[in-house]
Amino acid sequence: MDFTRGRKHGTSVLRSGHLSSGAAWRDSLLDVEGVDRIEVSTISFDPGAHIRWHSHSKGQILRIEHGEGVIATRAGEVRVLQAADLIYSPPGEEHWHGATPNSYLAQLNISMGDTEWLEPVTGEEYAHACEHGVPG
Repeated sequence: MDFTRGRKHGTSVLRSGHLSSGAAWRDSLLDVEGVDRIEVSTISFDPGAHIRWHSHSKGQILRIEHGEGVIATRAGEVRVLQAADLIYSPPGEEHWHGATPNSYLAQLNISMGDTEWLEPVTGEEYAHACEHGVPG
């Protein structure tokens, strides 16, 4: 058993290599190494901040806690996110997510396996997602 009261690693600025734009803060709650790595964290995004294209070898679960955001997949699926939304990205699905231009976003992440970081989201991709996202 691994029991933690409070923060495991504390709050840190999300590394700029993971961001496409803006500022975000990561609060690592749990990071279990091993055969099936599991990372639990919260990320708070400033308005307009979003992360790069990426995928997770074992999938990812997001729970939107506060604000409004957007998530997009390589397959073209785009959703507008709001508090209480729950999103599952299956293993290997390339996607990105972040805050809309006029809202902060706080989300709980449960990432499984390794994360592969890809290229930045272009301004055009971000604008298209914010304009054409389907409400969750």
